[in-house]
Amino acid sequence: MLDFGGPDSARGGFLAHLLHSSHRLKDNAESQILTLMRGAGFADPRKVGQGSMLLGSISITFYQASARTSQ
Repeated sequence: MLDFGGPDSARGGFLAHLLHSSHRLKDNAESQILTLMRGAGFADPRKVGQGSMLLGSISITFYQASARTSQ
């Protein structure tokens, strides 16, 4: 899964400030995303990388999880 980083991961610049000031991103903390993934039924969710786009002004985070197997 790819997600835009939350406000604490903004790197600066006008575009980053504009995007990260949005109420839609206020809860994009890593712990919150991992909790939501667990709640959606994924097993072993974890952050696997971080990068940037648009000349480094927007932070993106990559997550990975496995589908739970039914027994």
